[in-house]
Amino acid sequence: MPKEKQHSSTPPHAFRTADPQKRLPGGQRGAPRKDGEQPGWMLSRVDVVCWAYETARVAGKTHSSAIYCAVKEVKKLSIEMPISESTVEKILTEFYSKSSPWVMRVERNGRHLIVRFGERPEFEKKRRLQFHYGNKPK
Repeated sequence: MPKEKQHSSTPPHAFRTADPQKRLPGGQRGAPRKDGEQPGWMLSRVDVVCWAYETARVAGKTHSSAIYCAVKEVKKLSIEMPISESTVEKILTEFYSKSSPWVMRVERNGRHLIVRFGERPEFEKKRRLQFHYGNKPK
């Protein structure tokens, strides 16, 4: 007869951390769950990112330069607010998704930002390279 394994009450992954202070019996590693709660400054950052991205895209900028403009706008608003291009991409993935029929639209009215949910706007696609054959156009 094969021997039966004895199971302990703590999962084996709970003791694999190198730091003994992070070892919690039965606990999970990593950052604690927030259950969707975020501080208010993160929502204002989302508003500014969506507004700056859409403004840059309407002006005819490409996706990557619109992301750069959004980073620059957030840094102009508040120097100590953490922002990077990858953070902007994560925000756009969550609130400006191509698969979603509704996106967060942010408009500026003077100093205030107005948040609405609406249809995804269509942006003009820039032609990057054009070829012409034959005589020079007049």
